[in-house]
Amino acid sequence: MTTQRNIKYQTLNTTETQIAKDIIAKCDYGILSTADNAGFPYGVPLHHVLEDTSIYFHFISTEREIANIIQNDKVSMTFVSDYAINKNTFTTYYESTIIEGIAQPITDRNEKRHALCLLCQRFAPNCIQEAEQMPFAQLLQIGIIRIDISHINLKIHKQQ
Repeated sequence: MTTQRNIKYQTLNTTETQIAKDIIAKCDYGILSTADNAGFPYGVPLHHVLEDTSIYFHFISTEREIANIIQNDKVSMTFVSDYAINKNTFTTYYESTIIEGIAQPITDRNEKRHALCLLCQRFAPNCIQEAEQMPFAQLLQIGIIRIDISHINLKIHKQQ
């Protein structure tokens, strides 16, 4: 059975919100989709961390997705978990969440440090102390983007 709900984030009930957050949290990466001013799309897999209704990820300033975000801050990000195919029936089972939101580079050093610590906590726990004590000059060289989630789409097809 497939369940699809295209709903605003604010109208999710508690169970739906938790399901969507669990999918985002258990995925090691999501696919960030951006578009430039001419409308050309670009998708790239990124490590991320979810905090409340925001998603953070780090970047290198020469990457295409960052140039797109500067031109057009509207983005989406896709997360898929518990993926399996029944080879006898060619049926795909999965849980997925697609978020839409506004992306913005983080310039506030306290928020940047906080986001970096969250990313380290999730993906490199041995580096948390280094992130907490990183000198400001070095922190400036790290790019962090925050996506403020405005819409969420939850689609689940589980094996019965």
